[in-house]
Amino acid sequence: MENSKKPIFTLHHLLYFIFLSVIMTTDAGFDAPLLLKMGEVFGVNQLSIAFLISIMAIAGAVFLPLWGAIADKVNRVRLIFLMILSGSIVSLLTVFTISLRTEFWLFGLMRFLAVVINTALGPAVFTLLVDFVPSKDRGGVMGWMGIAGTAAIGLGMTVSGIIPSLIYGSNFPLEFPYLFDFFAGLFYCGLTLTLKEPERGAQDEGLEELRKRGETYDYTLTLDGTLDFFRRPINLKLFSFYFLLIIVNSTLGKLFILFLNVQHGVQTGLATLMMFSIFGIQLVGQIYWGNVADRKFRETKDGRLKVMIKILGIGMCFIIPAFLIPFTFNYPAGVILFYIFAIVLATGSFFIIGTHPNTGVIVADVNFPEVRATTNSIMLLANTAATAIFIPIFTILALYTPLNYSGTYFLFMLICFPSAFLFLLSMRKSIIPNIERIQEELKRRVEKE
Repeated sequence: MENSKKPIFTLHHLLYFIFLSVIMTTDAGFDAPLLLKMGEVFGVNQLSIAFLISIMAIAGAVFLPLWGAIADKVNRVRLIFLMILSGSIVSLLTVFTISLRTEFWLFGLMRFLAVVINTALGPAVFTLLVDFVPSKDRGGVMGWMGIAGTAAIGLGMTVSGIIPSLIYGSNFPLEFPYLFDFFAGLFYCGLTLTLKEPERGAQDEGLEELRKRGETYDYTLTLDGTLDFFRRPINLKLFSFYFLLIIVNSTLGKLFILFLNVQHGVQTGLATLMMFSIFGIQLVGQIYWGNVADRKFRETKDGRLKVMIKILGIGMCFIIPAFLIPFTFNYPAGVILFYIFAIVLATGSFFIIGTHPNTGVIVADVNFPEVRATTNSIMLLANTAATAIFIPIFTILALYTPLNYSGTYFLFMLICFPSAFLFLLSMRKSIIPNIERIQEELKRRVEKE
């Protein structure tokens, strides 16, 4: 029988997932430029807001495994539609809490619900992409998703920081970005109706014979399958590696603007533009290193991991010492040092960001189709756990110790990046056997049927 069940990834799919990633991530970019504004509107201090960010992350951590298990069992396209619609409604309710100047806890509750809803999208989108795109091409596609996510955080900062400042000045309404989120979500609900659900495992080589017979892979998620994630050393190493990267990534994403606000007295709009200028190179880095890793993977199954080792090793040699540069905004010497700081930080970011899309691809390669949403949700726990634990720790160190923001960034990077590098090195001999084990077991299941 002709292989009719293997989906073809088209430009329509790519654009859909790119813009879906934008919708998913724009909300994450809202908070950074609004931290001071939240304090003014609700009369709370920076530490209270840091704890709100932590609670939001904890909410994501609690619900991620549940959403992953659900995405492994239900129609993922319908799940995405329902969550986008629910998120739009919560954004509108957030606007009301701000306009009515309710208590801070009610605003926090809306942000809590937004995170709970948004965490459902990650595992569902990840497994859809894995079932649409062959492994040899996933790095590039995941790179595009990373670009969309990075651009979306930038869009979120633009909508919440730059545009309102240009229109209203420093006294801009806090409601503005959440209204944007509401209308964008409604629009995307309509686009979701154009997507068709692919079969699970549609791109796995081990299931090729099954597709030729016109049959469907019907293995489903079990508790034992979920627990298998924790029994396999390579999964634990990938989780630890990703957790260490996210510690730095979350503090940079959430607190870099506040670093410029508090330590250097830069206004929010200008600080946001500075952040764009420095980290905009990540847009290029994700797609570039994703495609490089795809080419190396076609040559050898451990090619993707080798690329990740090289770019993390190079990147951390730039990004760690960047925060030791004593820049100021006093012309000319202090400003020159700022330009050096920006160039060094951007260079390190260009290399290190390339590990992000490729991590997700490796996670898919070393786990079975019926548990990929669940394993992705467990990996995303690294994101939420790192944010929940280390945003408050970072804030306390930056505000109440001599380290200040720059010293705290240096300390975090000095610990996290070399440790993550060691975890990558420890996987060099085990990556190929783990990839081959999955495909061989899939072939065995097909033969058994």
